[in-house]
Amino acid sequence: FTQTTDYMGLLPWLLLPLPLVFRRDRYTWLASSAIVFGILFSMGRYTPFYWFLYEHFPGISHFRVPKMMMFLPVLGLGVLAARGLDLLCDADVRRTTAFRRYLAGLLALPAVLLLFLGAEVAGKSVWLQALRDLIAQPNRFEMGPELIAQRWHNLVTETGIAVGVAAIYAGALIFAARSRDAARLLPLLLIPCYLADTGRVNGKFMLLQPLPHREMEAKTPAIAFLAQQSKEYRTLPMNGADPMKFVANNVPVFFTSNPIQMQRWQNYLDTFTLTSAMPDIMNVKYLVVGRDQLEQVKGELGAKFSTVLQSPDGSEIVLENRSVLPKAWLVPAAQVASDPLIALRALQNPAFDPRRVALVESPPPLPLPPESVEVAGGVTVNRYEGNVMKLTAATPRPALLVVGEKYARGWRATVDGRKADIYPVDYVLRGVYLPPGNHTVEFVFDPLPSKVGKYLTLASFALFALLLVREGVAARRRRGGETAVSGAE
Repeated sequence: FTQTTDYMGLLPWLLLPLPLVFRRDRYTWLASSAIVFGILFSMGRYTPFYWFLYEHFPGISHFRVPKMMMFLPVLGLGVLAARGLDLLCDADVRRTTAFRRYLAGLLALPAVLLLFLGAEVAGKSVWLQALRDLIAQPNRFEMGPELIAQRWHNLVTETGIAVGVAAIYAGALIFAARSRDAARLLPLLLIPCYLADTGRVNGKFMLLQPLPHREMEAKTPAIAFLAQQSKEYRTLPMNGADPMKFVANNVPVFFTSNPIQMQRWQNYLDTFTLTSAMPDIMNVKYLVVGRDQLEQVKGELGAKFSTVLQSPDGSEIVLENRSVLPKAWLVPAAQVASDPLIALRALQNPAFDPRRVALVESPPPLPLPPESVEVAGGVTVNRYEGNVMKLTAATPRPALLVVGEKYARGWRATVDGRKADIYPVDYVLRGVYLPPGNHTVEFVFDPLPSKVGKYLTLASFALFALLLVREGVAARRRRGGETAVSGAE
C-alpha cells in the first residue's frame, strides 16, 4: 500500500527544460510552482520552508504526512512533460539554436553519469567513509555490515542503470527531433521505456513487496502465543519490541491507526495508567514485558495482571489483564461530564468501573440513572473490521452500548436499520443508546470528505474523458480542413 508516488521516472525531467525555454506562459509557471512547492513541502521538518508554513499558516499543523503533497509535483511534471512532447513535434522549435543546446545536454547526461559511476567504483573506500553515518543507519529489518554492503551495491548498480536509461532516452529524443514524421513515432518509443523504468524501480522498492527480512516472519514465543488469541483484544508491547512485528503476524496492538480524534487520543496516551480502567476499555488484554521490567512493575500491577507465558530466555513475558472489557458492552447508567477533561481524570481513578457507569458529555436521550449496580444485558460481535462493525445486543432496560473503539467524526450507526446518533463515551470511545429489547447495531466509517473526494475523482475522470473526445473531434476536423486545402491547391 502506498499513498504517494516515490519514483516518477527520468523521462519527465528530461522533457522539463523544453517548456521552460520555449513556452514560458502561465501554465508552465503554474506547473513549475506546483513542482517546487510540492517537493519543499513534502520534505516536512527537514526544510525551513515547511516550518515557516507550520508556524504561520492555519491548518498546516494538521498534515500528518507532509510527503502526501507529492501529488502536486507529479501533476506538475505530467503537464510539463506533455508540453515538452508537444514542442518536440514543432518544426520551428527544432530549428532553433536553443533546441540544439537542449540536445547537447541530453547527450551530456549519460556521459556525466558514466563519470560519476567511475568515481563511485574507483573511490569506494572514500565514499563509504564519507557516507558511513548515513549508509549505516539500520532499518526496521536489518543492520550491520551486510546492510552497508547491500546499500553500496544498490547505489552503484542503480547509477549504472541510470547511465543506460539516460542514453536510451537521449537516443530516442534525438531521433524524434530529426523530422515531423519521426516525432510522431516518439510515443511508441518512449512509453515502453518509461513503463520499464518506473515499473522496475517501483517493483523493487514499493511497499507492496514482501518484507525484505525473515526476522519479521519468524515468530517469537510471545507472538506465536498472541497470534492464536482472539482478534477482539489488543496487545501492548512494553519490552522495546517493534509493534509492527506483532502487526505483521496479525496481532492487534494498542497503537492502532483506526480513525481517531488526534488531540483526545494524545491526551489519553499522556495520562494512560495500567492500574486504572484505561487499558480495560481499550481492550488491552495482554502486556509483553521483559524479566527486569516485570520485577519493577510487579508490585504496582498487583492482581490485575497475571503471567500466562514466559519465553525460555526470559526476554518475553506475556501478562494477561483479568479485568479487560470485551469489544462491546452494555452500560446501565450514565454520568454527565460536560468537561471532557473531567472524564479523563475520572478514568485514571482505579475505583471507576466502566461496566456500571459510562461517562458521557451530554444528557442521555433515554432515561438512564446516574449510577447502577445491575448489568444491562449482553452483546455479541458478529463482524469486526477496520471500517465496519456489526453487533447484536439484548437488554431488558434502556442502556448505552459502548464499543472499545475510538470516537471519531465520520462514523455512521444504525440500530435495527434506522439511523442512530453516536456519542463520545469515556473520553475516547463511542456509544449508541438502546431502548429495551433485542437489537442489531451496525457501525460504518463513511466520512463526508471521503465521499466528496470520491465524487470529485469520478467527475474529473468524466471531464477528462469528455476533453479527450473533444480533442479527438477537433483533430479530425483539422485534418479534414488540411485535406480540403491540399485538394484545392
